[in-house]
Amino acid sequence: MGIIRTELYNLHQNTIAKIFALFGHPGRVKILMILLLNESQTLGQIQKLLGLSQAATSNQVKQMKDAGLVKSIQVETSVFYSLDRETWESIKRINQSFWDEVGGN
Repeated sequence: MGIIRTELYNLHQNTIAKIFALFGHPGRVKILMILLLNESQTLGQIQKLLGLSQAATSNQVKQMKDAGLVKSIQVETSVFYSLDRETWESIKRINQSFWDEVGGN
């Protein structure tokens, strides 16, 4: 894939592209669904529900965490992952503004 010249696009377009790319892998979509339905999960719990290897699950969760959509908290020896609700609400607003802008077609 070539280099994306983000300077050719406005902030809104670049933000939407990043959000859509975040959900460009079915594993990340399923993780989103898991975390929407469950308050918090360990990586092992997510892995079992996802059906991917530990490494693949960890990679997908890391990408979501790097994007600010997932947060983690350590409780004793376990790390629990949950959806950052503030970021999720922001993503929903940006998504809606996109569809409003293009007329919902």
